Amino acid sequence: MKCLKNILLMSIFISFVSFIIFGCNKYTIYTNNRIVQGEPVQISVLLYRFDDAYISLVKKGLEEIEVKNQEKAKFTFYDGKNDQSIQDEILDTILNEKKADLILLNLVDTRSTKQAIDNIKENNIPVVLFDRELDFSLDGV
Repeated sequence: MKCLKNILLMSIFISFVSFIIFGCNKYTIYTNNRIVQGEPVQISVLLYRFDDAYISLVKKGLEEIEVKNQEKAKFTFYDGKNDQSIQDEILDTILNEKKADLILLNLVDTRSTKQAIDNIKENNIPVVLFDRELDFSLDGV
């Protein structure tokens, strides 16, 4: 019985290791690691507008996280003012000036999702999209 248990545990372990090595490659994303030891991670937060009740709570929560982790994370908040062209300009500036190690993106207009992701992908920066229902029928996203 003990031998059977050991064989079962070994086969489960081998299955997990095989899955990790071979099964995750399809969705693996490689990014430039610009993070320097001892410096905080630069996180750009693009919000669709600051005066929204929910978004202001999100912003406040992220500010609290920053205060508790001052040496680990530095958040920079950008107001899209409910205008996609303003948010696109902000995103272009962030990407061109290499201001972010991570982008948290709350899109003004979800029809611009593919364009935003393509621009970010070209710069190899991780992105988290939130608080919007996205159109997942887009090719390549």
